Amino acid sequence: MLEGKILMATDFSEPAARLEKCLKELQEIGARQVLLVHVVDIRNSGLNAANLVEYNEKRLDDIKDKIEEMDFEVETEIPIGFAADEIVDLAEEEDVSLILIASRGEGIIKQLFLGSTAYDVIRKSTKPVLLEKIEYTDDGYSVSCKRKFDKILVPTDFSEESKEVIEMVKRMHTPTREIILVSIIESSDNLEELEERKEKAEQKLRKIKEDLDREDISSRLSVRIGEGVASSNIIRIAKEEEAGIIIMPTRGRGSIKNILLGSTADRVARRSPIPVLLVPVKNKQ
Repeated sequence: MLEGKILMATDFSEPAARLEKCLKELQEIGARQVLLVHVVDIRNSGLNAANLVEYNEKRLDDIKDKIEEMDFEVETEIPIGFAADEIVDLAEEEDVSLILIASRGEGIIKQLFLGSTAYDVIRKSTKPVLLEKIEYTDDGYSVSCKRKFDKILVPTDFSEESKEVIEMVKRMHTPTREIILVSIIESSDNLEELEERKEKAEQKLRKIKEDLDREDISSRLSVRIGEGVASSNIIRIAKEEEAGIIIMPTRGRGSIKNILLGSTADRVARRSPIPVLLVPVKNKQ
């Protein structure tokens, strides 16, 4: 799944530095190269932009040295521009497998790469985005990025977009301990219709489960069905199951369909206390 290059953005803040700890786990599932990026924001730097590039090269090289000690091949880039746009453009140009970025569970860290920029990247990116969750405690910032892929939760609405995410899960570099397949019934006219929809959803989930069983990518597969607001139920089930990560699709760039899917992904990304891997999938017109 992650055999290619990872783009990791940093603003040199303490929370951003915690992302380095997450690279080792990604290495275990296939990652070998890192593109380390710091964007000099044109809005804040003005005529001083070139000087800031030179000043930050040494700081970026120090981080590069640490990551290389983890047996990664590392390249660095310091573009000048708008942070999210530069990150997304570089990810496209370098054909990265993943963008690694962070936010805080149940809220947003007020930092350049960890606040609105993170969600601009998710909204614009054509590459998968792994949104790590940084927490602040009395002991400072911390990130839980250990063994998240041991237990993954995969929501599906049985759309083509969701099917493509399932296919991506099949291609994971190493088997996972448990996969939880989730479908949410958001509305129904009456109790009879609700039960019918739940039964159909369970049948579809069982078929997906059987397909994944044949791939032998997980020692345990289970299905869950919820009813109500999709994002709230996905997060609730993830907490109940003590999942390590949620993997779900977002709308591809330029898409005008599946608006609900897009808004659900956005809400889950913002509110989930655990990491979320968002996979942009273009709608087939």
